[in-house]
Parts: sequence; structure tokens; C-alpha cells
Amino acid sequence: MRRSPFPTPVLLLLVVVTSGGCAQEKAASVEKTYYPDGTPEWVATRKNGHLHGRSVLYYPNGTIEAEAHWVEGQRTGKTRRFYRHGKLAQTAQYVRGTLTGPVLHYDSITGQPVERQVYDAQGRLVYLNSYDPDGRPSSRGLQSIMEAPDTIGRGGVYAGCLRFGYPLTGQVRLIVGTLVTRPEALERYHIQDTVAVIAPDARGRFCFAYRLPPGAQGRQLFGYQFRHSGSAYDSLSVERLSGTKQFFVK
Repeated sequence: MRRSPFPTPVLLLLVVVTSGGCAQEKAASVEKTYYPDGTPEWVATRKNGHLHGRSVLYYPNGTIEAEAHWVEGQRTGKTRRFYRHGKLAQTAQYVRGTLTGPVLHYDSITGQPVERQVYDAQGRLVYLNSYDPDGRPSSRGLQSIMEAPDTIGRGGVYAGCLRFGYPLTGQVRLIVGTLVTRPEALERYHIQDTVAVIAPDARGRFCFAYRLPPGAQGRQLFGYQFRHSGSAYDSLSVERLSGTKQFFVK
């Protein structure tokens, strides 16, 4: 199991800094942990008992493995991870402890980006794309955000909304039904037993509500697929984006 990038200190070097007033409120300390051979493993700053400022995690060979920035115990700002030989491996951005915005992954040899993820303000993945070997964006895929319950009562209506973190252009429709897989077919994922075809509302959400068959209980699967009349080469196309959500009827 990989160790945490922010281990519990086992050996501390404390440097207390005060500037008058109450020392308990003003005190700051630098904490360090070490590998068995005495090489630094982790260095961080605390203020009033919370991580505050820059923290750095080191590989046993002395190169930086990860660095992050903290504000009163919450990761905030840019975080970077590195390969053991020193090349950049990943960059990410946090806002008050929540992963927000783009996350870039880099190739360990060329240093070129290989994957980009984008997260919304709630830390949910909304976009994913990879890169060609020369660093140009290649495949793309918007990720839908599901807002629906995990459990409903017997005889109830299953209702919720799907949305995206990016605006879509063109005509987009959500098809709700049973999602089946046909590995041998050109269109691998297919909706059958369609129960609804839904257009987006004024806020760009695809909201659904349908009554389950009589006697439905236990584990159920909500299946969906988007149809998008925009160009298949549009980086914001969701043509045939499919998925399921498991929920329970009690």
C-alpha cells in the first residue's frame, strides 16, 4: 500500500515564531519527518495546530515527490506530484480542500501531457480527454453529473436530473430505458425499452421522472444514453454517451 503523501510526524523539528500578543494564536511550527538513514521525508508548516503554508514530500533519493499548499488545514492552491527521477507527473488545483478545475497527468519520459481531467466546484469529474504522443488533445469525453436518489419507496416514482459542467450546443436528447451491451455491434451500447426522451431545461439539465413497473423491488438499474445532433468531432459532443445508476426500491 502506498504511503500517505502527508504522513504522521514521528520526529519533529519545531521552530516557534511569535510576533507579540498571544503566543498560542501566533505560533507557527515547521515539522519534519525522516527516513531511517536521516534523509528528510516530509516537511510542512503548522499554524494554530493546522497545516498552513507549503508542505513537501520527498523520495528516499532526495527528490521531491509531492508539494501542496494549505490554508488553516485545508488544501488550497496548486498541488504537484513528481516522478522519482524528477520529471513532473501531475498538477492539480484545490479550493478549500476540494479538487477543482483541471488535473493534468504527464508522461514520465517525454514530459508531455497524457490526460486532462476537469472537476467542478463540488469536486465532481465533468470532463476527460487524453493527448496524442506529440501533446495534442485527442479523444474526449464529457462526464455527466447525476443528481438522483439511491433509494426510493415501493410504488414510487424515480426522479432526478443529469447535467454537464459545460454548455452544450446543437440538439441534445436524453433517452431513458434499459441499457444493453452488444460487443459485436458497431454501436456497442444500446437503449431498449425506452421509457422517456428528454430535452434539456433552461438550465441545461435533463430531468426525468418515471414510475417503476408494479412489484419492482430491490436492486434496480437506471439506464440512459445521450443523442447529440452536433458534429462528432465537436470536443463537447455527447453523442451516444451512455451510463447506468444503481438504486434500490425498499
